[in-house]
Amino acid sequence: MKPTIQLVAKKAGVSMSTVSRVMNNHPSVLPETRSRVLSVMKELDYTPNQLARGLSSNGFNNILIIFTRSSTQAADNPYFGNIIGSIGMVAEQNDYDMILHSNNDEDNEIEKAVSMINSKLIKGIVLLSSRTNSKFLEILAGTGIPIVVIGKHNPALQSEYIVSVDTDNYKDCYDIGDYLLQMGHTHIGCIHAPLNHYVAVDRVQGIKDCLNAHNIAPDEDSFVDGGDTVETAYMGLTVSERMVGGGNGLYGGAESALLQQAAHRRLCHRRCKGARRLQSGAQYEPAHSGRYLRVRP
Repeated sequence: MKPTIQLVAKKAGVSMSTVSRVMNNHPSVLPETRSRVLSVMKELDYTPNQLARGLSSNGFNNILIIFTRSSTQAADNPYFGNIIGSIGMVAEQNDYDMILHSNNDEDNEIEKAVSMINSKLIKGIVLLSSRTNSKFLEILAGTGIPIVVIGKHNPALQSEYIVSVDTDNYKDCYDIGDYLLQMGHTHIGCIHAPLNHYVAVDRVQGIKDCLNAHNIAPDEDSFVDGGDTVETAYMGLTVSERMVGGGNGLYGGAESALLQQAAHRRLCHRRCKGARRLQSGAQYEPAHSGRYLRVRP
């Protein structure tokens, strides 16, 4: 029969609340009482229920990480991987765990976050990017739980529990536009993320303001929503094919980078497919380029 907290309390001659305080290292327990309770727990091989322990104390050392995008979009963006790695490193050093949540539906994010707060499952939230016209922060600000936003948020929302960590996306892209103009480019466009996130709004505005400052009217057709993945960004290139071939503006470097990532993705897919076929007895030979594997049935 599995030992219970009731049995530990009875054998140690204390109340169940005293046993609970011992498990939570409460300073009000006398040293001799603590020693007796711990001795009984060891004798009975009693392991406390972690869920019940968390709910009865100050909760769990978890941080909720919200991507504000679907899992597919998040997985396709190397930025999120780097950020998660850095957060995880610091969390481990401080004995915290991460709970990852990916969803395009802000109402779902709010519901999940409120539920976790009420259940004492989390002690903080990190938003990996910030939406425009977001109601998440406005609603969660009243819960008293710390929230870190990577990006900016509505300046009208003032709360001691909300901290913003951001780079100057506007100035960075203004400077990029200025550099391209100095290089002699005048037809400048941008493949940007969806404009429902502040980061995309600031970047687009930075480039447009730079063009206007040089008396060049921005070509709206050259500012293309590239979505949240490599594939959708590459599709955005085809919208302005006249710019791709010329290597003018921002598209030249973007095309090269996107083509490299798309090629890498196809290579990984081909290798996985080839591995499955090799398992069934197929042979393989190097492709002429020396970089890919061509599978021969």
